[in-house]
Amino acid sequence: MSREMVGPDATTLFGPWLTPPTPVPGAATTTFSEDDASLSTDERELIFARRPVGTGNKDLMVMRKDSAGVWGAPTLIAELDDAESNSTPRLSPDGLTLYFASNRAGGNGGAEDLWMSTRTSSTAPWTAPTPMPLVNSAGNDR
Repeated sequence: MSREMVGPDATTLFGPWLTPPTPVPGAATTTFSEDDASLSTDERELIFARRPVGTGNKDLMVMRKDSAGVWGAPTLIAELDDAESNSTPRLSPDGLTLYFASNRAGGNGGAEDLWMSTRTSSTAPWTAPTPMPLVNSAGNDR
């Protein structure tokens, strides 16, 4: 498909893409608010923040693509879960470090501090998150 088939200014409408964005099956719902998605460089893992519409704290979720290219159902990243809000996940290029914002206890006291967690492989569990004191401030660091 050429850019002309999409519209006269597809670069402005969709950036470098030729078609408009479409929801990832299973990730976009009307029951939850999903945002802040981070896609692994091999495009097989999608990490995003989710919360019930209108209420509650955000949780970090993961979806994995199977060998047939089909996305699995979203699951909670349990080892990073707590009673507080966790948002804005960003996966490192090698997929072994996850950075995110949280208002959990142990940070610098800002509205949301930056945290990180690591793993040894894409199938290994995440380590207990640690705050990033060199970048966190008394303000909102998200």
